[in-house]
Amino acid sequence: MLKGCQRQLVMLKPGENSVFESAWLVLREERADVAYDDMIAEANRIVSGGILPRYKRRRLRSRLWSMLLGVILGGGVATLIFFLMR
Repeated sequence: MLKGCQRQLVMLKPGENSVFESAWLVLREERADVAYDDMIAEANRIVSGGILPRYKRRRLRSRLWSMLLGVILGGGVATLIFFLMR
């Protein structure tokens, strides 16, 4: 929520291949004197971080393999205990 009537904004218009049409970032009042190029570079870094990187899929895949391995091992241990208790 914006308070007050004066805020400094940075507006980015990414290229045609981007997911975003435009991005508006509100600058902090207590920021140190930062160069314009540094602000734009930081804004671009923040906006580009909004798109999920490709490695997230691999992480999900490894979690699925871990879960499958746990189910198989758990079933094997349960089966072993079942036959030993007879």
